[in-house]
Amino acid sequence: MLRILLCVIVLLCVYVNIYANESLEIQKIFNNVSRYIQPNKKLDILERKSNKFNVKITKTHFNVTFILKKAKDSFKLGDNEKAIAFLKEITTKFPYHKNALMMLSNIYYINQDYKQAKEICIKLLKQYPGDTIILENFFTILLKYNHNLALETMLELYSRHKNYAPLLANLGLLYVKNGDLVNAKEYMLAAVSMDYENPFYLYNLAVILDKLHDLENAAVFYEKLLNQEVTDFNQRQQVEARLQSIKLR
Repeated sequence: MLRILLCVIVLLCVYVNIYANESLEIQKIFNNVSRYIQPNKKLDILERKSNKFNVKITKTHFNVTFILKKAKDSFKLGDNEKAIAFLKEITTKFPYHKNALMMLSNIYYINQDYKQAKEICIKLLKQYPGDTIILENFFTILLKYNHNLALETMLELYSRHKNYAPLLANLGLLYVKNGDLVNAKEYMLAAVSMDYENPFYLYNLAVILDKLHDLENAAVFYEKLLNQEVTDFNQRQQVEARLQSIKLR
């Protein structure tokens, strides 16, 4: 019994050390990234990450263009492993090739290998700390990888940047997943106040208010959402149905 207890204590100590090291590493990354954050920059909320890539392919030697295309084609055909192999072929020769690493991180995210996706994003942020797309992706991955770690590190970043809409929106999502709708509303409302035309912020805020039974204000944001001409917002019909239901009450 004592031996089992000692093993459990050892495992807990190892976990705590790993968690502490990860937290410290991410804080160092955010300390560097903080210098590049521009408040109120309009960026989409990360929960809408799709399985499509918008990676600009540039010509270099080693025929990177051709290999990137093969990776994208393999991904579209559903062969993620082959896509990963092509991308690793590039990153073996060019360890910090941004497009290949971003695509690789996306595929790991889709495969739900959040640890690998996180590590690639950390590598990218060390090399490209001013890239807001990479930072957004990192927020998304961190939420999936470890909620507690995400909350701790994102709140620390928030203490220095209270006017950064993507960070506020993702904190809102984090609190939704933790079941804390009151805090979720406050952060998402702050994000909307900075970027009132962002359909994903509006949608999430409306849903949060709806869940809090604040139907009057939820209807306001549902209507605002429907007044926008957003071609890629695929939940329009559900929003219309929900708004109609609220009005009938």
